[in-house]
Amino acid sequence: MGYFICATSDVADDVLDLCQKVCAPTFRYQEVPPTLRATALDCWALLSTTISDAYLAGDGEGRGLIILPLLLDCLNHSNLDLRCAAGEAVALIHEARLDLGIDEDEGENASERRFRRGSWDGTEWEILMDEVKQRVTELSVESGKHMSKKDKKDQRKTFREFTTTIVDDEPPCEVITFRGGQLTLESWREVIQLNFIRHCLQSGFQTQLMTNPTLHSIFNM
Repeated sequence: MGYFICATSDVADDVLDLCQKVCAPTFRYQEVPPTLRATALDCWALLSTTISDAYLAGDGEGRGLIILPLLLDCLNHSNLDLRCAAGEAVALIHEARLDLGIDEDEGENASERRFRRGSWDGTEWEILMDEVKQRVTELSVESGKHMSKKDKKDQRKTFREFTTTIVDDEPPCEVITFRGGQLTLESWREVIQLNFIRHCLQSGFQTQLMTNPTLHSIFNM
């Protein structure tokens, strides 16, 4: 959270590199526990909300494109937290990819630019993303006996939200009510940021949301 609020772009880049290494199966010649991998992915996603769409999902420079094969591997892991962290990261990357195709100009040229820049079609990532979409869809309806009833319910709910963006290309929509108003979140960038802040602040979340100018600036309140 300190890096999210205070870090310069160069420092955040270094921390993103570290998070990416820690969320791999092994780090410094040792196996990384799934819970730590999930935490590293959560931190990676949070800091990735601070970088541009092009740097996250653009051809040639997108950090998210580099990590996509690892995210697919995480989606197939037995650990629920790791699967959920990977799904959220993919939703963020896919959202950024879609946003790259949005152009203020109208007409045929704008439509063509959207297909080229905002789509996975015809790129080297198309087949991989098809596999990701299939896996996310499977997780949104999974009912295997190897999971507890609560875990199955949580996974289906969570991955239905991811599927809305990753498969259906629709943004999330979450409304946060607090004393004195409401905050509507309509992107994974905002959802990830707010969920992380809420996790850090715990019982102080509502008070900070009402009075903290830094949070007001982050969410344009």
